[in-house]
Amino acid sequence: MSIAQVITKGTRKTAISKCVCSESNEFQLMVDNMTLDVHHDNFLVAKIKEIMKIIGYEHLENLKFELTTRGGGPISRAYAIRQAFAKAVISYFGKYYDEQRKQDIKEQIMKFDRAALVADPRRVEPKKYGGPAARAKYTKSYR
Repeated sequence: MSIAQVITKGTRKTAISKCVCSESNEFQLMVDNMTLDVHHDNFLVAKIKEIMKIIGYEHLENLKFELTTRGGGPISRAYAIRQAFAKAVISYFGKYYDEQRKQDIKEQIMKFDRAALVADPRRVEPKKYGGPAARAKYTKSYR
């Protein structure tokens, strides 16, 4: 007997998050092997609960989520985790439930925040010579 599960990826800047969503007897959410109630990052907890509220707790009742992150800072990690979580819920409903429920959840998330599903392609531009940053140049004085 195979377990119903989907694996998704969320990214933000250099942070990468992986989410494994599988069926379970009860709702369970683990972020880097810690449950949300013991997690020390309040911003991350708020961002995940925000998405959970939009999706609806009744849709998440029998699902188990295992999220892992690499790279980036605390804020970009939170957004990467949020994206991986939202994508996992949508792909799970698309794969194991009906397409209509998947589309409803996707529309709700897109209406609230498009960045929760679509990756942002912007990256930090590398520094060049002749200045302190990528585009800024050192000031030049003739006198």
